[in-house]
Amino acid sequence: MSDINIKLDNVEVKLVDKSSGIFSGENNHSKWSSTSKTNQGLGVISRKSNKFDDSKTLVNDPNTLDMPISKKLGR
Repeated sequence: MSDINIKLDNVEVKLVDKSSGIFSGENNHSKWSSTSKTNQGLGVISRKSNKFDDSKTLVNDPNTLDMPISKKLGR
């Protein structure tokens, strides 16, 4: 197998979100996992020149727990 060499003179990070990461050196990320939930109250806006003056939105999310996660220790 041939070696892969990458040289970066400058790295700019715009966003680290959800299952993102920035790592340096020798890394091993076994069993790395991520969960997330997003609620949006406005929906989709399309077309040009839309105005939403003094708009109010409400997200009704009655769930106490959306996605139960069980982590087994020692694995």
